[in-house]
This record gives sequence, C-alpha cells and structure tokens, in this order.
Amino acid sequence: MDRPSDIDDALRRAEAMLNNSDSVEALSLVNEVLAGARERIGTSEPESSAGASYADPSLTIAGPIDNAGTASDRDAILGRAWRIRGSALDALGETNEALDAYHHAVRLAPDDAENWNRRGSIRLALGEPTEALVDFEEAVRRQPNHRRALLNRGIAFSRLGHDREALRDFAQAIEIDPTATDSYFHRAYHYSEVYDHERALADLNIVLQRTPNDVEAINNRGLAFFDLQRYEEAIADFDRALALDARCVNAWNNRGLARQRIGDATDARTDFDEAIRLDPYNTSALVNRIHLNRTNAHTDAVLADLERTIDLEPDNPTYRIDRAEIFLQSGRADEALDDLEGLVYLELARVHGLRSLAYRLKGDTLRARIEKRRAIYLDPLGRDELP
Repeated sequence: MDRPSDIDDALRRAEAMLNNSDSVEALSLVNEVLAGARERIGTSEPESSAGASYADPSLTIAGPIDNAGTASDRDAILGRAWRIRGSALDALGETNEALDAYHHAVRLAPDDAENWNRRGSIRLALGEPTEALVDFEEAVRRQPNHRRALLNRGIAFSRLGHDREALRDFAQAIEIDPTATDSYFHRAYHYSEVYDHERALADLNIVLQRTPNDVEAINNRGLAFFDLQRYEEAIADFDRALALDARCVNAWNNRGLARQRIGDATDARTDFDEAIRLDPYNTSALVNRIHLNRTNAHTDAVLADLERTIDLEPDNPTYRIDRAEIFLQSGRADEALDDLEGLVYLELARVHGLRSLAYRLKGDTLRARIEKRRAIYLDPLGRDELP
C-alpha cells in the first residue's frame, strides 16, 4: 500500500479499513499518526495495545497538523484520530482502552458530537447507562439531528426505565431516517421489555421486510410470537433463524421453550441439549432443561444440571434452594440442609420452610417447628404453602 500523503489521507484510509473490518491495520495506521503528532507538537503518545504496536515515531506523516490555522483546528484533527483509535480498539475487543481513547477525543474536540456519541456507546456496552446518557445528551445538544446519538439515548433511557423518553427518542430517530432498520429493531426490543408484544411484532416485521435474513431480528420476532402465545409461528421463526445460522444458541434455546409449550418434550430437550453443547456456560438453557426434566421427573439429570449452574453462578441462591428441594423430594435431608445452611442469612420464607421439612424428615420435630414459625413470620400469607 502506498504511504498516505498527509494526515487527512491517513485518517480516511484508517476509517476505510474499519469499514472493511481491518481493525488491526486501522489501529496501526492511526497509531502512526498519533506518534507523529507527538514528535511534531508534543502531544502525549498512547500506550501500546493488544493486536497492534506503534509505528516507529520516525515514520511521521506530514499534513495539516503542521500548518493547522489554530490550536482548535489541530485539536479537531487529533480528536478525530483518537476517535478512530477508539473504534479500532473497540472492534478488537479492547473495550477499556477504547473508552480511554474516546476520553482523549472528547477532551481534544468537545464540539464534535460523534466523539460524545462513541464514548456513550462504550459506556452502554460496559453497563453504565447513566454515564452513557450524559454523553448522548451532549452529542444531541451539539447536533440535534444526530440520528445515532438519539437512538443510543433512547436505548440508555430504556435501560434506566424511562419509557416515555425512550419512545420519544426512537420515534425521532425514525423520523430522521425512516430507512434505518436499527431504530425499529431497538424500539421493538423496548416494546418487548414493557410487554407490548404487538407493537414489538409490528416493528420487527418492518425490519424483516427490509433485511429478511437478519437472524437476530428473526429470533426476536419468534420471541414476540412466543410471548403472544402464538407458538407455531414462533417455532417457524426459530426454524428460519437456525437455517440461516445453525450456531445461534438463542434460537435453539427459544425453540426448545416453544416446543415445551406445545407439549413436545422430546424435541424441546433436544434443542436445549444443542444450545448447551454450543455454549456450555449458558445458564438460561441449563435452567430451561432443569425445568423440563423436573416436569418429567428426571431427577439425576436435574441434579447434574443444578450442579453446573451452581458452579457457573455460585452467588445465586436460587439454584441451591432448588437443589435442596430436589434432595428433599428424594428423602436426602442432610444434603438439603447442607445447601440451605449458607442461605439462612437471606431470611427467605422458602429457605426456612424447606429446612422445616428437612428436620421433620430427620425426626427433629422441635427444630422443624422453629423453622416453620420463622417461615410464617417472614411470609404470613404463604403459610398454607409450607410443607
């Protein structure tokens, strides 16, 4: 490849590389730009990141950085470079380093709305919707018709439970560009989260009219059909998703649920098995297989899967409580008490109710009565459900 003629050319090439999923080369090129800028104007050189090292600082790229009219012109160029670097790092899975790059971009070029939008996107990915919302607000303040920032702000509002604001932003993003399917997709997801499945279905139909092979949208429409108890249509969508991508774990898992609802336990178990084979750490599929096997009294299989879920999520008390219940159904009181012992501090009526049953099975009626009284104290309305 010919050497870039100047920084503008280098940054354009780096952006094109990103568009072609060549993130390593894009990162290498933008690092060369930043290393050269350090040599020329003394800006701080970024630290090296996984997947690409810095160019030798002697390989500087000449261009606008030398004769930028003002300091703000220079900073705008550098801000763009840092933003491209953040995008490359994000594509390479270096999320925290990408966030650091976007910090630099925002600091150098705060008037560029896209810098705020990109930093907000990373914060959303890191599970920080409140911080992300601040960034999207800044992006929209600087560029009111920035569709992607509006869409992202809607996603942040949705995650924070601000339904009216989320729907307002989704609608505005659609008004700006009615052809962009991601706005409909994310609005559909929000509708599903607030149990408005008919509207979710309508938006997903729009997405699939335009991008009929979008596996994620097909899977999500299947979920909308499932939530509307239209199980045959749900299964048809999950079939279609799997025909396009046989490694779509969510589609295997979701089809298993739909098949279970129509009474097809055998095929449902096959789907859960395949989901778990593809992703052994998928607790959702494991839990679904547990429920199916419990319904069909496959105790050994249930206990094996509960062991795996406990290993995967040791701090989740639900799985230990469920296993204790299975132990009690099999008359294994001591093993049940072992599971429940570390959960007494939670002060859950169900825990004390199961402990009461375990002590009764062991013949310790005094402790059984004490535990039952504690369960009733914690949940007086549930006393009739106690063992």
